[in-house]
Amino acid sequence: MAFQIRASSFEVWLLAHFEKLTKRPTSPADGKLFKSKLTKVLNQEYKKGDYKQLEKLIANYEKAVENANAVSEVDFGYQCTTVGVMIEAVIREKI
Repeated sequence: MAFQIRASSFEVWLLAHFEKLTKRPTSPADGKLFKSKLTKVLNQEYKKGDYKQLEKLIANYEKAVENANAVSEVDFGYQCTTVGVMIEAVIREKI
């Protein structure tokens, strides 16, 4: 099983809590796009590493796993995230 963690993949994972994701080519502007979308969802400026914001964003990880299904394979040319796959693997191992 392969996992990918890069800065943008974490923001993709956070967005999956609120919208169904589709495979699309990555762009240098993605960071600004993700920050803008997360700011809109939070109704305040998104700040990386702000644990209070993260608590709000990740409240329903099951929905995020479902919404990120289409982008859960590593592909460096396209929007993707394996954070949900990784979380599910950790949960399976703890049970």
